[in-house]
Amino acid sequence: MKKMFVVLGMILSLSLFLSGCGEDVLPFALIERDGAFTGGGISFAYDQENGKVYFGGEGECVQFYEADITKGWQEAGNRVGLKINPPIKIEDKGEIEVVLDGQTQNVDSLLTLSSAQPTGQLNIYPLVSEQKKSLTLKIKWSGGTAWQEYQISIKDGTIFMNR
Repeated sequence: MKKMFVVLGMILSLSLFLSGCGEDVLPFALIERDGAFTGGGISFAYDQENGKVYFGGEGECVQFYEADITKGWQEAGNRVGLKINPPIKIEDKGEIEVVLDGQTQNVDSLLTLSSAQPTGQLNIYPLVSEQKKSLTLKIKWSGGTAWQEYQISIKDGTIFMNR
């Protein structure tokens, strides 16, 4: 009987220890089109439960943009715009890590902190093309949270405007 209590105590201790370890899993962020509708008048859909973003559709056209250093756009090309509202309040830009298709992004140029949007807001304008219709966006909202993975896809039949 005494051994059983010892074993139960060990199991309980291990369970409490393991449940306290790891990173917090947050719900996916709310994602909308950016206010300027970068990409043009194309369709937009977001499956928040699965972190999947869809742009375009049959015969719809993604606009072409010249490089614009003031917006952080180092290259010309077709772009879409996302406004991402974090699932937690962001106090410091240094808390966030953003990786777009394997490349770490400069959060200072992406994140806006204001009293109007108390959680902060990320603005992302990825380049897309006929050859690059699917992108992976990974975000870690703070040191104690797990990475979130979002898929950004351009639907089949979407046209890409030329320069």
